[in-house]
Amino acid sequence: MGMKNGKVFLRLSVIALLLACTSGTIVQAEDVSGKVNEVSESAEDTVYGGNAADGSALNNQLSITKEASVNGSAYSGYSSNREASGNTLKITRTGTIYESAEGGYVNSGSGAVSGNKVFMESGEVVQSINSGSTGGSGDATGNSIELSGGTVTISVYGGVSAGDNAKGNSVTIGGGSIDAKAGNVYGGVTLTSESVESSGNYLYIKESGTVDANAYGGYSGFGSALKNIVTMTGGTVGDCLYGGRVSEKSNGEAFYNEVTISGGTVSNDVIGGYSQNGDVIGNKVTVEGTATVKGTDYSDVYGGYSIDGKASGNQVQMTGGSVQSEISGAFSYKGDAINNTLAISGGTVDGYASGGFSDAGAVTGNIITISENGTIKNNAVGGLLSEGTKGTSGNQAIMTGGSVGGNLIGGYIMISSPSNADNTVTLSGGSVSGDVMGAYTKTNGDASGNTATISGGTVSGDIYGAKITSGTVSNNTVTVTGGTFGEETSVYGGYTEEGDASGNKVTIQDVTVNGYAEGGYSGGGFVTGNTLAISGNSYVKENAYGGLLYFADGTVSGNKVLLSGGTVSGQAAGGMSFLGDAVEVSGNEITVTGGTIEEGVYGGLAQLGGNASGNTVTISGGTINKYVYGGSADSGTASNNTVNIYGGTFKSDTRLYGGFSDDSSGNTLNFYTKGITVDKLGYFQNLSFYVPEDTTAGETILTVTSTADVSGASIRASVYDSMKMSPGDTITLIDGRSGLTAEDTDYGMMSGSSTVTDAAFLRREVNIRKDGDKVILEVPEDSVPSLLSDTKLLAEAREASIETLWNASDMAAENYKEAVDAYAAGSGGFMPYASIGGFDLRHETGSYIDTAGLNANIGFARQYEREDYVDTLMPFFEYGRSNYTSHLDDGARADGDQHYTGAGVLCRRDRKDGLHYEALVRAGHLSGDFKGKIDGYDASYDSGAPYIAAMAGLGKVVTRDTNSLDYYGKFFWTHLGSDNVRIDNTLGSSRYDFDSIDSYRTRLGVRWTKDISDIGSCYAGIGWDYEFDSKARASYRSFNTPSPSAEGSSGFLELGWKSRLTKENLWGADVNVTGWAGKQRGVTYILSVSRAF
Repeated sequence: MGMKNGKVFLRLSVIALLLACTSGTIVQAEDVSGKVNEVSESAEDTVYGGNAADGSALNNQLSITKEASVNGSAYSGYSSNREASGNTLKITRTGTIYESAEGGYVNSGSGAVSGNKVFMESGEVVQSINSGSTGGSGDATGNSIELSGGTVTISVYGGVSAGDNAKGNSVTIGGGSIDAKAGNVYGGVTLTSESVESSGNYLYIKESGTVDANAYGGYSGFGSALKNIVTMTGGTVGDCLYGGRVSEKSNGEAFYNEVTISGGTVSNDVIGGYSQNGDVIGNKVTVEGTATVKGTDYSDVYGGYSIDGKASGNQVQMTGGSVQSEISGAFSYKGDAINNTLAISGGTVDGYASGGFSDAGAVTGNIITISENGTIKNNAVGGLLSEGTKGTSGNQAIMTGGSVGGNLIGGYIMISSPSNADNTVTLSGGSVSGDVMGAYTKTNGDASGNTATISGGTVSGDIYGAKITSGTVSNNTVTVTGGTFGEETSVYGGYTEEGDASGNKVTIQDVTVNGYAEGGYSGGGFVTGNTLAISGNSYVKENAYGGLLYFADGTVSGNKVLLSGGTVSGQAAGGMSFLGDAVEVSGNEITVTGGTIEEGVYGGLAQLGGNASGNTVTISGGTINKYVYGGSADSGTASNNTVNIYGGTFKSDTRLYGGFSDDSSGNTLNFYTKGITVDKLGYFQNLSFYVPEDTTAGETILTVTSTADVSGASIRASVYDSMKMSPGDTITLIDGRSGLTAEDTDYGMMSGSSTVTDAAFLRREVNIRKDGDKVILEVPEDSVPSLLSDTKLLAEAREASIETLWNASDMAAENYKEAVDAYAAGSGGFMPYASIGGFDLRHETGSYIDTAGLNANIGFARQYEREDYVDTLMPFFEYGRSNYTSHLDDGARADGDQHYTGAGVLCRRDRKDGLHYEALVRAGHLSGDFKGKIDGYDASYDSGAPYIAAMAGLGKVVTRDTNSLDYYGKFFWTHLGSDNVRIDNTLGSSRYDFDSIDSYRTRLGVRWTKDISDIGSCYAGIGWDYEFDSKARASYRSFNTPSPSAEGSSGFLELGWKSRLTKENLWGADVNVTGWAGKQRGVTYILSVSRAF
């Protein structure tokens, strides 16, 4: 680069200015303003538009015309130590100005130079052109130069300040040339102070303008360069082009400078902002149109460039043109490159392209975007690092179009660094001739958390989540859902030639991969926890591995392959090692739910060395064309590997092996499907058959057409209890068509899974045995079944019916008093009455039944009075409805509803000495339903049966004043008729017989009544009930269910209030609440209402 010569050029320019200020005659004056001087003939000394010694030079004009030459300098405005502003120098037709040409000049002091202008159309300036310059501490602002012709031998300055700011100055070059190698162009320059800035200056190069050396929008010798702008639409720059530059002596920053080049040629570098020692932030370069950056050596483009400082937030946009060498959002040699961007949508780059680049600093958050017609002939990188300790992270390479002739990389470390992490490459369009990599470390270091996502475009090379030569690759991810790939393209989640590969993942969906697909790869180390997932209509031409260890010792463990669709033309293994002696391949898995594998399926494969243990193959779908190995070790041990078969299609020549090795132990086959045929079966020490629920008698689970060897194995079987197998039925587990070798084989059923139950809830044992060249399951013809204990629920529903009828009898007997009052208040004949009652009770039956319901009676009462007694006759109609829940001790439960309709009559005699006796007869029909689970099987039925009930009672009432005590005893008999029902259940249907039920119940009690008015009274009572039987019995053929029974004692306490019906009080009521304890627990309640007519 030519930037190293910048300080030499600037020094020469300053010297020229100093010489200029000492030549010629200086006129002493105050302010010089508005002077106009035209030089049309050659002058032997310096010429002036306005010359003020100690004053200001303002708005003066100097024109040099008619090919006049000046043997000195030309000043349009000169001041020794004050201000020089608004002066204009016009060079239209001239010979030669042998020294400098100045628009406005201040030699020293604090005077500013501002608004001065220089126009040059022809001629030659041997030294420099300055629109406004000061050797003092004043600002140089708003000065401008327009160069449309002629030649400048040294440099061109829009504005120069030796000790203060240079702001808003501009240079426009539309023709002519700055043609010596010292001939730089500066929009604005500051020289000596660290606190000043060169800012907002503008350089415009167009048409045929020529700058043989460097061109700067703004330059700062010791301060900062900020927001300077360069626009180039044509012409030539022979060295570098800068938006803003800070010299190598300064620690100042270069912030937010811009270069836009849309035409012309730059022969060296194009840089938005440059600072050797300070930070470069927010600078921008735009390359578009027909711009060319090309020289005889390197010609690079950088948004920001620093040696020791930080490069952050810089950007380059390229929509056209060409760049001979590198292009980068920013570069820092020793500092960090952070959050810089490069976007290329057109044009051509011959060298590297990167979002951000550092030789030794941290490279973080940089982005390269390639789209439309952008062309990069070399590598394209999000973040690029040569080496160092800080590493790369969070860089991105995004490509939606265009072409890359090399590799496309998210984060790239060219030599070595400890960490290359969390970088991303995304490809959705365009073409990449090399590899696509989330991260790449060329030599040593670790790479983790990097991602490659490909949904379109073309890739000729390989695809990596991360690739390194030596170190650990961990938790990197590749997702491929679209695109076109080369004839040998392989996909790797994490790839290291020497080191560990762990936690990497590859997902392939609906694409064709012509090479290998591997979650993790290592040439020496631990390969653990990597995953490969293949789905959709994908095609993998070669082998597919969750993790691969190649040509080295180490460990391969916990790797997975998940195949749900597509085709693997080679073999597939959860984990594999190749050519290693001290290798353990363990705990790897392959799961196949769809798709096709043409060659072998391996949980773990130790090829040419090493052991395979604890690996798993699970197949529930897809097609297997050749081999299935839980684990394979051709020269080591194969132990404790597992094959799970849930389904899938197996070609007839498939081998089904557990642990393929001369030293095979502890390997297991778990078989969950049926109707599978394979060629060979062997190397299993445990075989477990989980017979599908829909399997029927006569079906075969596994057929082996060639060699079937289960010698020394333990074979276990599990059946669903709901399977349909009758005595004498068999199911074949293994059918050895060419023989079955089964020496020292052990057979048995699995605990808890060795029975079948039919629709009648009869359960039978299933046996397993060898039968010739078969292993079969059978239900022996002489097997004796057992009835499920939960069938007690069926009978408990009948027990609930009896309990509902008990409560109906109680309420019918309690209606006597209210009915008698209705008759006494009436006009004779039969008088009506009505009552309603309810209950919420629990009955102990060996388990328990909860019942709740309502009873209702409507009846008539009539009395026949005699001398010593009164007879009462009460015919009535009854209706009731209830629901029940039955609970067994094992948690089984049933629910149902019941209702009854009937009629009855109550007869009672009350003697005048207080003795009374009564009889009750009821009959009707009860219907109900049942819904429950019998040992987990849904079951239901509807039932209906007639009932008849009777009651006989005896008691004595003792009355004293307003109190009375009624001592009584009663006997209840209830009979519920038998029934035959169809029970529909999960297993089918069957018919059960329900025996009739007889309940015998006695009651002893006493009730105290207190009259509290002529019509009102309250009462309370206690009593004891005893049930002698009421056992409910149900049976299927000769098998009886467990029978519930409510036999036992219950006690009760009742409370009530009664409003007596009289001729004056035409409405009567009786409210009774009774609490129960013992066999029957809960509460009953009755409300009786009567009306006199």
